[in-house]
Amino acid sequence: MGHAGALMQWAMADAFRTQGQLALKPVSVDAASARYECRVISDRRELRKVFQLRYDVFRAEYGSPPSIFRIDVDGFDRHSIHLAVVDRTTGLPVGVYRLVSETNRLGFYAAREFALGPFLARPGVRLELGRACVHPEHRNGSVLRMLWKGLVGVARSQGAEHMFGCSSVICPPAFERGAASVTLLGGLRQELDSLNALRPLQGVVPQKRYEMTREMRHVWDMAKSGESPVADGSAILPPLLRSYIRAGAYVIAPPAYDREFRCLDLLTVFPLPPRA
Repeated sequence: MGHAGALMQWAMADAFRTQGQLALKPVSVDAASARYECRVISDRRELRKVFQLRYDVFRAEYGSPPSIFRIDVDGFDRHSIHLAVVDRTTGLPVGVYRLVSETNRLGFYAAREFALGPFLARPGVRLELGRACVHPEHRNGSVLRMLWKGLVGVARSQGAEHMFGCSSVICPPAFERGAASVTLLGGLRQELDSLNALRPLQGVVPQKRYEMTREMRHVWDMAKSGESPVADGSAILPPLLRSYIRAGAYVIAPPAYDREFRCLDLLTVFPLPPRA
């Protein structure tokens, strides 16, 4: 990222106010343990820590563009709800989500990658999940359960019936060449099918810029009938996405291929669990 881009990032973070969040319905989250607490973040100093955590994780794991200020922030952040699990011993966020409401004037982030028309035409209120990350040293059941409880609490406070978002699968080097795409795409398709987690919605497809290559689409289609020669049948789904599926989530479109961040994005829908 150039110097001008870095300055723009910093200006966006520094100018962040809570006006966008105040336009939403009041948010209530009740999740805490001896070490962690889950809450909505609105204080500017705490938000900057959220942006720094996102930058550190995305830079290390996805190779996101560098920033001299070490923050990850974009135009959606100003008008979003930021949910974080905070480590009580350090006061630092260790797991975060960004939630985008249908009232966001920018629309949904996922619309950049997918044609969402048929999905958005369905009745009901939706809330988009994005920019999810957990610090490598805190990837444990406690943090994930607390994040999930917080997400459900926020969604219900907004009157949402469904949450959705892009679940990313990191691609290996040279993914577009050789057997790597066969192993990843074929295994991914077969694993989703085996869990009954692939439920395509007609017309919801990746936007042109995010389409897979013709060879990759062929591998994906062939895996439907079990013809893709997956190497060893080992699990390919990321643990976080697998936990979503166990909670009832499912994928409604073929993967979008994000060449910049070298990952496949799966458009995932999360029906809210019934109230206890």
